[in-house]
Amino acid sequence: MTRLWSGGGELQSTAANIEFTALFTNAPAIETTTKRSGAAAWRISNAADSEGWRQLHTSAQGQFFFQFYLYIVALPTLTSTICGASITGAQKVNIRMTSGGLLQFFNSEDSAQVGSDSSALSTATWYRIAMMYDTTTLATTSVEARAFVDTPGASTFWNPSGTIDLAATPTRFGCHTTAGDLTLDYIVDACGINDTSGTYQNSWLPDDEHIIVLRPNGNGDESTWTGSDADSTDNYLLVDEVPPNSTDYVEENTTNADPALSRDTYEMDATPAAMASDAVINWVGVGVYAAVDVTTGGDPDITLLLRPSTGGTVDETGNLDCNSLTFHGPSPLPANDNYSALGNNSNYEQPGTASAWTKATLDTMQAGMRESVTDTHFARVGAVWVMVSYSPAVVGGADGLTPGKLQPMGIVW
Repeated sequence: MTRLWSGGGELQSTAANIEFTALFTNAPAIETTTKRSGAAAWRISNAADSEGWRQLHTSAQGQFFFQFYLYIVALPTLTSTICGASITGAQKVNIRMTSGGLLQFFNSEDSAQVGSDSSALSTATWYRIAMMYDTTTLATTSVEARAFVDTPGASTFWNPSGTIDLAATPTRFGCHTTAGDLTLDYIVDACGINDTSGTYQNSWLPDDEHIIVLRPNGNGDESTWTGSDADSTDNYLLVDEVPPNSTDYVEENTTNADPALSRDTYEMDATPAAMASDAVINWVGVGVYAAVDVTTGGDPDITLLLRPSTGGTVDETGNLDCNSLTFHGPSPLPANDNYSALGNNSNYEQPGTASAWTKATLDTMQAGMRESVTDTHFARVGAVWVMVSYSPAVVGGADGLTPGKLQPMGIVW
């Protein structure tokens, strides 16, 4: 898979293991007034202690790319971390901000700055911030940071890079402060993580990226799971909550020779009017808030799935083991905390085709899950959603071009 994870407060939860892995001491706030895209963003502001979120994206060495959009409400009193890569809480590589609004790139393990300070950032302005590290050889880890004014096609105004010697590979990336600051207050939105696998979304994330979430709003082609209301009627009403919860759910413990008899699928929300008809869909990820009813003995497996329209071809993830009583997203434990890859070209092409997703096919899409390995215990799903990353196609909007793959500088080829 190439795009590992995307988020931006769209599920409107600050609990761990829903939209991100863990809190950085204190939870960020959900911001629904000042946001770059979708319905919400995360706001980080705490004078008392550390605050923010972290996403477990890997357990292995390799090259990873991170991006988020930054809006400064108030500058810090002291130089403060705003994002970084870490392992079990220990900072390895991070970006800091001074009281004058200057960005600094740091090898945090050795307390050494990489490159020089940026020019001063302004409050009440959106910026695109990106960062890369390659720990393939820890002793010569390459690192790079980039900053842009949030204008499509803008050039970097800050681009430090270098080689550092790390003792251990970072496994988590997050936006957070590492200590309380009297004044620091900032908002982050449209976040994403890529690795280098596959042929698409395997480098720096796209320019002008937007993140939205789509929720169930009707029955799909199949309703075979049993709801916590003891029937299989209108199951979508049991898995449509934002924030996700486990108060109601659907459950299943049996597979069938006919896969359709093991599926529960749902029609999804229409895309927002703010998404143009020619928007380039960068990535589509299915998320669930899932658990198992009993942990003794064997456990059931499920797959997550998408289809472009009623009666359409289904694309599925691999088997995901439901083995924890604790509900977990965007995939059930013990899968890592990234979105699970679909079988058809890493989540950017429609099932059964080589065609990219479009706004029109997202509007007819169905999502859901299938019981794939039987057990006496039940797999339970309390919420289903689809996280979508998209970018406007070209300046000027719909222009007759066939939507294609967005290259790093925002050009449709």
